[in-house]
Amino acid sequence: MTQEEALETVTKALAVESLNSLQVDVFLRSWNKQSYHTMARELNHEYSYIKDVGAELWKLLSSSLGVQVTKLNLQNTLMRYAQQSNLSSLSPHRSVDWGEANTSWGEATDVSQFYGRETELDILGQWVIQDQCRLVAIVGMGGIGKTMLVTKLAHQLIEAESFERVVWRSLRQVPPLIDFLKELMQALAPEQSCPPQLDALLRQLLEQLRQRRCLLILDNVEAVLSSRELVGTYRTGYEAYGYLFQQLGEGQHQSSVLLTSREVPSEVTTQASPMLPVRLLRLGQVSIEEGERILAAKGVSIQTDRSQVQELIDRYQGNPLALKIVATPIQELYDNNIEAFLAKESWLFKNIRNLLAQQFDRLSAIERHVMYWLAINREAVSAGQLQADLLPSISEVTLQDALISLDQRSLIEKIKPTKSKHFSYTQQPVVMEYVTEQLIERICEEVEQGNIDCFRSHALIKAQAKEYVRDIQVRLIVQPILTRLIETQGGRENLKSLLLHLVSIQQDQAPLQPGYFAGNAINLLRQLGASLSHLDFSNLMIWQADLQMTTLHGTNFTDADLSHSIFTQAIGEILCVAFSPDAQQIATSHGNGEVCVWRVSDGQQTTTFRGIASAVNSIVFTPDSESLIIADVDRVVKRLHIPSGTVQGRFYGHTGSIWKVALSADGRLLASGGEDLTIRIWDVQTGECLKILEGHQGWIATLAFAPDRQTLTQGYLLASNDDNGMIRLWDVETGQTLHILERHEHGVLAVAFSPDGQMLASSGLDQTIRLWSVQTGQLNAVWQAHEGAIWTIAFSPDGQILASGSEDQTIKLWNVETQHCYRTLLGHTGVVQSISYSPGGSTLVSAALNQSIRLWEAQTGQCLRTWQGYSKGVFCVAFHPDGQRLVSAHADKVVRLWNTESGECLKCLQGHRDRIASVVFSPDGRLLASGSYDQTIRLWDVESGNFLRAFRTSSWVNSVAFSTDGAMLASSGVDRVVRLWDVQTGRCLRVIEPEFAWVPAVVFSPKENRLAIGGETGIVKLCDASNSECLLTLEGHTRQAHTIAFDPTQERLASGSDDHTVKLWDLQTGQCLQTLEGHHREVVSISFHPQGNLLASASYDQTLKLWDVHQGANIMTLQGHTSPIWSVMFDPSGQTLVSGSEDGSIRIWDSDTGECLRVLTVDRPYENMNISGTTGLTDAQKETLRVLGAIEC
Repeated sequence: MTQEEALETVTKALAVESLNSLQVDVFLRSWNKQSYHTMARELNHEYSYIKDVGAELWKLLSSSLGVQVTKLNLQNTLMRYAQQSNLSSLSPHRSVDWGEANTSWGEATDVSQFYGRETELDILGQWVIQDQCRLVAIVGMGGIGKTMLVTKLAHQLIEAESFERVVWRSLRQVPPLIDFLKELMQALAPEQSCPPQLDALLRQLLEQLRQRRCLLILDNVEAVLSSRELVGTYRTGYEAYGYLFQQLGEGQHQSSVLLTSREVPSEVTTQASPMLPVRLLRLGQVSIEEGERILAAKGVSIQTDRSQVQELIDRYQGNPLALKIVATPIQELYDNNIEAFLAKESWLFKNIRNLLAQQFDRLSAIERHVMYWLAINREAVSAGQLQADLLPSISEVTLQDALISLDQRSLIEKIKPTKSKHFSYTQQPVVMEYVTEQLIERICEEVEQGNIDCFRSHALIKAQAKEYVRDIQVRLIVQPILTRLIETQGGRENLKSLLLHLVSIQQDQAPLQPGYFAGNAINLLRQLGASLSHLDFSNLMIWQADLQMTTLHGTNFTDADLSHSIFTQAIGEILCVAFSPDAQQIATSHGNGEVCVWRVSDGQQTTTFRGIASAVNSIVFTPDSESLIIADVDRVVKRLHIPSGTVQGRFYGHTGSIWKVALSADGRLLASGGEDLTIRIWDVQTGECLKILEGHQGWIATLAFAPDRQTLTQGYLLASNDDNGMIRLWDVETGQTLHILERHEHGVLAVAFSPDGQMLASSGLDQTIRLWSVQTGQLNAVWQAHEGAIWTIAFSPDGQILASGSEDQTIKLWNVETQHCYRTLLGHTGVVQSISYSPGGSTLVSAALNQSIRLWEAQTGQCLRTWQGYSKGVFCVAFHPDGQRLVSAHADKVVRLWNTESGECLKCLQGHRDRIASVVFSPDGRLLASGSYDQTIRLWDVESGNFLRAFRTSSWVNSVAFSTDGAMLASSGVDRVVRLWDVQTGRCLRVIEPEFAWVPAVVFSPKENRLAIGGETGIVKLCDASNSECLLTLEGHTRQAHTIAFDPTQERLASGSDDHTVKLWDLQTGQCLQTLEGHHREVVSISFHPQGNLLASASYDQTLKLWDVHQGANIMTLQGHTSPIWSVMFDPSGQTLVSGSEDGSIRIWDSDTGECLRVLTVDRPYENMNISGTTGLTDAQKETLRVLGAIEC
């Protein structure tokens, strides 16, 4: 859609109202992604006025179009509106199945066997449809049928198309309110980003309920209510749910919310009235006809008059679950004789829990074990999974007998298989709650009495379970156990002593006895907050221990069995992730040159390639899943053999770093591209270079083969793009360019073919996804919902879904047919760098720059597993003006202050949530600023270490710098601008737009109010900080200017670049005075000597170089770091240098002799942890533990 078509669409939609000339200007400039700052400058208006005009315009358009319009979603919303209104032929409109697109069923139960309750259905239908009630609570005892009733109602309302959205969610797992609201928003408005604040989330939810007619069903509300307090009060920490229910009832909206609960929340009690839009329905017993059907469905043959059936129903208060449970003893013990059962079983039924207690007492030991494990697993599991859990182990036949018995007793639910061939088993919420309480009670008694039985045979946490399940196990099993034990033992320290005493007894009396005891004890200690460092866990079976992100300094695991336990991973900066064709493995490549292979089934690391590359930007599996092909910055494509862990092939020919590799669908051809501006096509088997494709004017950023030979070419089709944003489609066999695609406004970061090869998707720095016709090269659609650059995209194997990963830390799933974002995956706390679908499309793997990998269930969006890594890298170092202290930014997201003389770490400053890219002291040394990929700059008081304030940006922060007087702070990053901040107030004073796709470096001049700004193209600009005027443009680098430094003594500037050079510039003339060559990798940091005669440079090639500035000669090369060096700086006297590296060390050097005077390091998480003789770990796992500090002695 062109801007003219867009304006025409808006004009027709507004009908009577028309836009004034300024509104038209703002509309057209917004359509073309111009910022308000630029508009204000070019239209000669104040920024605030232009922003207000825009706000009023979006409000007007939202009202006229009937959908929310913002500056961010303008293009996507208008194109969608035009399609639906037949105003645009950009892409054909396709009908959407209403039920599929607008319902989200969560864990809703199957109601195919529902019968009865017609009166209640009619009442609820009238309240919801005719009376348009905002909030309705359906209340009754456990097992009475509340869930079945509201789910049946929802199906009826869907058939009548009464609501635009229907969302069913259960609170049975007691989710924190902020997590629950995010989940609701993902179902209601997946295209919207969720704010982190609770009040903002609630406002967002209410706004959705106002805009659309929605039906929300919130099941099992009693889970967030307290069972030990007055009726209607909340669990500790869950009181905010009361405010949610209050707002849902009092707030003005057009939606209906149904709650089911065993008791009435107090907010509903105070609001409910037959004349108000808040109603209360108390669900009573079933009728005699319904009771007879329930009994008949369980196989009870009615052999008596109906009065006996009525008596049975009355005795069990007409509770359907209770009737199902007693049906079994009526059959088995009383031969279907209800009268005999009533005469014998004369005890008083008070509620379902009494009946459950009676039935639980009747269970065999094996049946109880199975019930406990079903409660621990929290969701349906197969018989095979149960058999693997059970200890002592039992035969498959014995387990099946137990499951059949429990099913007949109606204590478990048998789930029909969908994709798998096997049934799965779970429990109704009321049953699971009861069994969980029994498990907690028994565990507490055993710990208190020191009589360990169930504590050994059942895992309280399954460390290798799906992540969301493990979180629930901690919240609903482990935390209640700890709460009781802390109270009974008189505090945390006493409980810690008791648990360690029990561990000691186990080591003395039954070392290596199979069971979950030691893993449970460690998990309890960890959740208790106890330090596990320097403790002795030797000679123990430590199963299912969750030791991720746990400090284990000096901990002794000698001769322990660590099967099924999980640890922190040695994961550095992740650049690429890939699924194997057999779906059994995941591979990741890293900035430190490592390549890791992980087993999908249990998340274990099986193979690690170290020392085979400098940095691996791209990886791809071969069709047999046994090999990986990698793109190495060392100019060589390599083939890695996974089973042997060796390099089995090399492809030579590139003259620059290689950034991307792609494999044809048949596995015959390999494409590679990078800094030398060429694409090479290789024969995979022979390694021969078959063709070189030339035409790009920038380095090759992405490559993708079409899935099959295309009708367009009758051969191989390849897509590529360069760092200038140009996408090319190639006929590989002829080497001809078929189409050039140039509609992205900034750099293109990813391309992907649809599985049928008819469509190409691209994404970029402009926060858009664009869909192109492969046949014609025409742009078919533009999608926009992310709030940051989109680094990665991937089609699902069936082509129906496109996944996108962004700098905004989210993954969005798009329905390709409807062009709607239907789900946003939340959880990453860093830039999502790479995503990949499993071959079957059931799962999706994603990797973020902050050392995390996540495995997602594609259908539900649930996070199944997280690999959280630890990297020891030091990204930035800086001397304090007094020269006696220095600051360092570490990969563990901590800023550290050091004494340079003693090497003592003085302070650890914590608060950032992602990589810290830059740290700098204010000129007077009182303040410290740190800039991070978490989109914030944090200001700290140096003496106290106190956090003072945060400056928030719209993108990651790569560089920060103080002005000479310390009054201003400059920041730059991926959002293409430089921001100037008032240090005292935190107010953004000015935004400078240097017209770069991103800004890796910014620095203030030491003498005047000027800024030097480095761009991704290699250009350096000198700007006046007071008015943003560009004073000078320095051109010469061929790749990004990563680092800049002013000569403190004269009008000179130095710049270091990814082109491996350092350039010296005359600031009077703009002339390049010197080009310093010698590094063979990117130059990422430079520093002038205080006297201006020397320059130090740091490079990814693991070296520091000292240069004589006047002669342009390298006078010294300092070696000692074993990984890329990120940062270097002279001290104020010029006598020493400090450097920080990926290897985790900070080195202080004598600048005259080049001698390393001191090495500063931080203890790794497993420093001196003893793993001698351990079992249950793969070789790759042990190697990872050693990298993180573990020892074998």
